Amino acid sequence: MEGVAEARLSLQDQADVIRSSMDGLSDELNQSLRSLAPVLDRLERLSKGTYTEVEQVDQLQALQELRMSIEALNSSVQRLAPPRRRWPWHSASL
Repeated sequence: MEGVAEARLSLQDQADVIRSSMDGLSDELNQSLRSLAPVLDRLERLSKGTYTEVEQVDQLQALQELRMSIEALNSSVQRLAPPRRRWPWHSASL
């Protein structure tokens, strides 16, 4: 009986650790999405109308910021995804 109680406590502790990790990553993802909003608004504004050279440079900078924000978002998402288990019967080429 004591072993079952200890196992239950251990599982609860592990669930709490996982929950807190997921909450932290969720906060990071939300922050990444919020940081994308101004860049997307800027790109939308720039996509309308005629372009001057300054506007084209501004658009390129906005696209670069968007790319960096998306890369940061991808990094956050990859930390959320469970690691893939490699099974011994799968070939190395897969």
